[in-house]
Amino acid sequence: MQEDVIVIKAVQIRNILRRAHQMSSLIEVHLDQMTSRRHYGARIVQVPGGAAVENEDDDLLKEYASQIDQGYGGSGEDQDSEEGNEGEVLVLSPLEPADGNLKIRKARQITLKFYVGKRYYETRVSFRKVCAVDGGQGLEMSAPRALSSSSPRNQHRVNVPENIRVPVVAEKRGMMKFNARLIDISSGGLSFSCKMQQQSLLKGDKVTVVIGGEWGPISTFGTICYLATARDQDNVQKVLQQYGIKFQMLSLSDAMTVDRLVKDFQFQARRSAG
Repeated sequence: MQEDVIVIKAVQIRNILRRAHQMSSLIEVHLDQMTSRRHYGARIVQVPGGAAVENEDDDLLKEYASQIDQGYGGSGEDQDSEEGNEGEVLVLSPLEPADGNLKIRKARQITLKFYVGKRYYETRVSFRKVCAVDGGQGLEMSAPRALSSSSPRNQHRVNVPENIRVPVVAEKRGMMKFNARLIDISSGGLSFSCKMQQQSLLKGDKVTVVIGGEWGPISTFGTICYLATARDQDNVQKVLQQYGIKFQMLSLSDAMTVDRLVKDFQFQARRSAG
C-alpha cells in the first residue's frame, strides 16, 4: 500500500532543517539516478535564514495534513523545479565518500533524504558552489521550497545474522573495558551482550564504543538506555548482560559506515527469508 505523503512549505521547512542540523542528522545525498543503495552522506552546516517558529514536528505535520484538501498537499512529484529564494541557501558539509564532491557539481538532480526523530523527509535541491564556512569548506545548495514527508517510521534496527560475529568494545571512563558481541544496530544506536561483570554499567552512563570486525573500527560515544540479561546462545548455562546504547556522537564517515552496515544486515535478512 502506498504511503500518504505530505508536502510541507513555508517557514516550517526552516524549523525542520534546523532540527536536522541540531541533531546532526545524516543526510543521504542521491545524485541524478543513483540507486537507493548507492548514495553519499553529509550533514547540514547552515540552514536557510528566517525566523524560527517553536513547534513540534508532529504538530507541524498535523497542521499540513489538514491542508491537503486545500491544495497544499500532494505526491511531491512536481518538486523538480523547486528551488529556494535567491538570497537563501542550504550549506552541507563535504560529502562522504569524497568523490561525491566532484560529481555533485555536474549533477542535474540532487535529492536529499533524512530523518528528524522518527519522521522521514525528502527534498530536491541544486548545487550552487563550494563556499567557505567555519574555517573549512561547504557545499552551497539552493534552499528547498518544499519537503515531502511520508508516514512516521522507526529507525530500522536490524539483528546481526547468527553466522556473523561483530566484536564491540565499550568503556566508561575509570572502569574496565567490556569486550562484547553486537546484537543489533540502527542508525540511532545498538545493543551488545557480554559476560557478567563485577562492575556493571548503569542506565544513563556515558560510554565510548568501538565496533570491530570487517566493518570497523567504528568509534562512537553514547548513553546506556536499557539493561537486560539473557542466556548465552552458545552455552545456555551462562547468563549474559545486555546493554542498549543510544548514539550521541558519530562522525560523518562512521555514520555512513553504520548506514551501510544496517543495509547489509537488512539485505542478508531478506535473502535468508527467501
